[in-house]
Amino acid sequence: MAIFEKSRLKIISGKGDADLSRASVNEDLSAVGYDTDGKFFYITMDKVLFSDPASLIKTVLDAHGFVPNLENILACLDSFTFAVYARTSNKGDNDATISRVNEYFPGIRFELPQKNKIGKILQSFYDELAKYESQSSGNNNATWMPDPEVKKAKDLKAQVTELQQENKELQEQVSALT
Repeated sequence: MAIFEKSRLKIISGKGDADLSRASVNEDLSAVGYDTDGKFFYITMDKVLFSDPASLIKTVLDAHGFVPNLENILACLDSFTFAVYARTSNKGDNDATISRVNEYFPGIRFELPQKNKIGKILQSFYDELAKYESQSSGNNNATWMPDPEVKKAKDLKAQVTELQQENKELQEQVSALT
């Protein structure tokens, strides 16, 4: 790499997000941290080699003040992906969807639990709990319900959509009258 060539480090987790065809593996890119948005935790494979993912997630949850219970571990597993920590070229890469990678080191990435976010694995867990509770209580119609804040947000979004449709219809009526 040229001395004056600018590059940046970033975590890449999408299959089509990077061109690794001319990239080389660089063990010096070993790292632990958060992506540029501060949303996802990442760690390179050299730091977690021969350890199990559940223990890693538990350690990260403990370090960030979360209770390391099954619910929070499943929330992390919902976004758990194998990724690369990469040095990418800044040349012509401002708005490009595919990053040109110069060097990379394999790692993993996952999102810490969020109160109002439920992924597929966590939803499956809740459904199993609801099924078990309905069998034990004799109520066959019981299904898991999201916490009231999530339900309220979904209801408000539905109401906004309805109001937008009604507004559009009223605007059409006004246009027809004028």
